[in-house]
Amino acid sequence: MLLTDLGLTLRAAGCRVEVDPGAATRGQGQLAGVRAIVCHHTGSVSANTWKVVRDGRAGLEGLLSQLVLERDGLWRFLGSGQAWHAGSGGPLLGIPANSANAWTIGIEAVSAGTAAGDWTAAQLAEYPRGVAALCRRYGLTERHVIFHKTWAPGRKVDLAGWPGDLPAFRAAVARHLAAPAPGPRMEDDMFSDQDRALLQQLARRDDIGHARSQILSRLGVADPVGYPAQRSAEDLAADAPRAAGGPPALTAADHDAIARRVLALLTEHPLTPRAT
Repeated sequence: MLLTDLGLTLRAAGCRVEVDPGAATRGQGQLAGVRAIVCHHTGSVSANTWKVVRDGRAGLEGLLSQLVLERDGLWRFLGSGQAWHAGSGGPLLGIPANSANAWTIGIEAVSAGTAAGDWTAAQLAEYPRGVAALCRRYGLTERHVIFHKTWAPGRKVDLAGWPGDLPAFRAAVARHLAAPAPGPRMEDDMFSDQDRALLQQLARRDDIGHARSQILSRLGVADPVGYPAQRSAEDLAADAPRAAGGPPALTAADHDAIARRVLALLTEHPLTPRAT
């Protein structure tokens, strides 16, 4: 499975989320399922630590976790597939030994991990909130929330410095789970301007198959682009395959599959029309 709805899940819980381009397909293959959530800290407070999580480092290629929690409480959604975050450990919670990457969501919070006072107020609030939203989405309880050191005792120390350690973290998650589930969000809360522009751009492509008109209708967007016979040479050239040496162009079948996935998301999380 690919966890393409992580960003939507967090936003629905009231979290601020930035979706990295390529997150929907980035990862080391598909997960076998979701049986736990593994909480980490990065060990660095560099502003670009998230890029290491996305791209990897010497000797370990990315993706290193699906999500990053920044110092200011912003969530970054970096990938939907497996991430190299847990390593050897277990067995635990029905997860076979040394296989947590295939069965867990990994979260890296930006923290030096050296002292209790290192965690920001935003992180203390947002980490349990976001984890609870993921638990609710994937049918987990606070007992399925673990620290990296829970999976790999003696090998890992994170999360270090969290006030009250894992029991307090789980208790905070449980409080969120006990509260009423978030209701439907307004369009402007659910989708950012960047998300909306991307969806509209996708919906206007000529090569996304029969789902195109359905996406346009769901978005409430008129069709100013038209089909190839109605389009200018400049517009058609802009949609031509990329030059040699660049990333491969998506095929019509690729766009058709993407369109159906977008339509499914919009059906599950319908947009509320803007007031005019």
